[in-house]
Amino acid sequence: MDATQAAGQPESATNPYVEAQAVMDDLRDALTTAGIKLPSLGLDSIPTRDGAVLVELGRCNFATARKLAEAVRRGAAPDDPDPDAVAHLAGLAGMLRGHGYTADADADDGTLLVTYGPESRGVTLECRTRPDDGDRWWFCWAGGIWICEADKPIEALVTVKAALRRVDA
Repeated sequence: MDATQAAGQPESATNPYVEAQAVMDDLRDALTTAGIKLPSLGLDSIPTRDGAVLVELGRCNFATARKLAEAVRRGAAPDDPDPDAVAHLAGLAGMLRGHGYTADADADDGTLLVTYGPESRGVTLECRTRPDDGDRWWFCWAGGIWICEADKPIEALVTVKAALRRVDA
C-alpha cells in the first residue's frame, strides 16, 4: 500500500499520468462515437514545468480534421438516433411503464426521460454502442456513464428504479 492509498485518496490524485490516461481514453471513446480516429493520440512523455501531463492530439489528414470540426460544431451528437438504440430504449420504456413510471422517449435525440410522474425529478438514459465491449449496445446515463448491456433490460430497470429513489429522496 502506498501513501496515496493509505491516505484514502485515489491513485490519480497524486499520479497525473493515471488521470491523463483516463482523460485520453475518454477522449478516444468520444471521438470513436463521432466516427473520428486520431492515429497519434497519446500522452506526451515529458510533463510541463508544473508537472502537468499533456494529451498529444497529433497530426491528421484534412478529411479527419474536417470530421473533427463538424463533430465539435454539432456536439458530436448523431443526426438521427440509431434504430437499434431506439428499439432497446422502447423495450426498457415499456418495462418501466409496467412498473408505474413515466418513460418519455425523445425521438429527436434518442434519449429516454424516466420519472415517477409529471411533478417529480427524473433521470435521462441513452443507448449507445460501447467501443471497449466490441461495439455491443449498452444503456447509459445521459453523458455516457455505462449502466449495463442493452440485452439485460432487467438490470437497467433495477438500476433506474434505485436512481429514482435517490433523485426524489
